[in-house]
Amino acid sequence: MAKDTGTRYFTPSCSASKYRNIGGGSFWIFNPIANINNYDDRELHDASLVVLFEKGANSILFCGDASDWALDCVRNQFEIAKVHILHASHHASINGANLEFIQEAAPNNTIISTASGVYENVPHRIALRRYRENTERDVIRTDTNGTIVFS
Repeated sequence: MAKDTGTRYFTPSCSASKYRNIGGGSFWIFNPIANINNYDDRELHDASLVVLFEKGANSILFCGDASDWALDCVRNQFEIAKVHILHASHHASINGANLEFIQEAAPNNTIISTASGVYENVPHRIALRRYRENTERDVIRTDTNGTIVFS
């Protein structure tokens, strides 16, 4: 393992202040909450990274594989403002398509990174409906649209 060879690593957790400023853009880590990796009863996806990147007037909210519970924690701890791009959680599975979270993010566009047929019910039909009903412009999927580039 990298740790055994002396590689320096860290475990990020949420912070109300800016985490990093890179290339003129700012990153905020909204999840995982502190010490969740030590919880014996946590669900695997509860500890997934949820990161907001802002540069100028643009914002992208990356939800990783965050569970509904994790997204509720984010919603309860931070004010989620309208984002330009929402990267859907957990390949648009039903566990991670937290309706209240999606509504608060109110994205202009939602991106779903997935491959059809790899996992059963992903993207999930209810998750797709939630994203479509709460996204201002387009819900774009890598399984049907291919590689996605915004400029």
